[in-house]
Amino acid sequence: SRRSRHLPIRLTLNRLFLFGVILYYTYILYSKTRDKYYVGYTSNLTARLEKHNAGGSRFTKSGIPWEIVYFEEYLDKSSAIKRENKIKKKKSRKYIENLIAEGRPENSGSPVAPATCRFD
Repeated sequence: SRRSRHLPIRLTLNRLFLFGVILYYTYILYSKTRDKYYVGYTSNLTARLEKHNAGGSRFTKSGIPWEIVYFEEYLDKSSAIKRENKIKKKKSRKYIENLIAEGRPENSGSPVAPATCRFD
């Protein structure tokens, strides 16, 4: 199941640590350098973003710096992977940009919308 968060990532991660809950994330990165989006999943947004920006992924290496522009939280890994694959199968920049702009997925049957993520 998907859960919405309107908290900064640091607060979300601290909350998870305190409660011993591991959440999984489907996330979208954006590179101004390449004007491209990247969709992935992880259990640690902060560490994964650092890895992308350190050149640790073949696809994202040429687009440094990347920024997280959108993410959704899931209680289990398989749900996060399914959502990642669903977004990728759309093969649509417009679909991704609509997700980011609206801050929620298309009608997925869940009443809970995901959070958009802005680093200020």
